[in-house]
Amino acid sequence: GGTDMAAGIELAESRRPRPDVIVVLTDGQTPWPANPPRVPTIVALIGDSHVSVPAWASVVRVKA
Repeated sequence: GGTDMAAGIELAESRRPRPDVIVVLTDGQTPWPANPPRVPTIVALIGDSHVSVPAWASVVRVKA
């Protein structure tokens, strides 16, 4: 845990062409961007973590 997903999301958004969707695989132990990404973002929460995910993200739970 602790990887800054905000940095990865910002990098993905800076690409040209801009992605249609961003998919983040995480245990949820991460800082999130202060502002919502400009593209739809799916967060795949791995494991049984009960962390909060920003309201702007669609969440899929993945059992480890």
